[in-house]
Amino acid sequence: MLFRKTPAKEREVYRFHSVTGEIFEIKPEEVGEENIRLLHAADDAIVYNNIKNCKPKVQDWQKPGIEQWKKQMEEQYGESARYIELPKNWNLSIDGLTQTEDADHSSYMKELAEKAADDECDPLKELLYEKLGELPQEDQKLYRMRFIDDLGQQEIADILQVSQNTVSKRIRRLQAVLTEMCRKEI
Repeated sequence: MLFRKTPAKEREVYRFHSVTGEIFEIKPEEVGEENIRLLHAADDAIVYNNIKNCKPKVQDWQKPGIEQWKKQMEEQYGESARYIELPKNWNLSIDGLTQTEDADHSSYMKELAEKAADDECDPLKELLYEKLGELPQEDQKLYRMRFIDDLGQQEIADILQVSQNTVSKRIRRLQAVLTEMCRKEI
């Protein structure tokens, strides 16, 4: 099962991995660049569907526990509770299904993969998502809150229970790191 997209820097050719372990390489001069892009787009759709469908549905006996946990978070954190994720062990995760627990397979990258599969193929956005996936999970969460959920620095500070100045510094550092990582690839 495919759970990762082919990185942008490896998309000049298409590599097909057979069930026997053989790797077949298809080059643009053989089938054309447009067909290479279509093959990668098909893989992206497969990755999206695998990620979307691999998590088992919540069972009826789990629902009361989840609702109770959500209420506790709302009472404790108020409106900010919507940014708090369920503990990883509440249900099977992709990490558990693929027997991996490294940071490269974070839950945030799963969300990015779904979002990227829905978006048009934008190489710069793809590169940004790829580099974002190489960062620690705390930085990925900060990126999501600031640039995807469009929260203000004070809102983020309240959620993370740090000062607004600390959030500001972290965002500037995150932007600098991502910019440098992307510049190296371009």
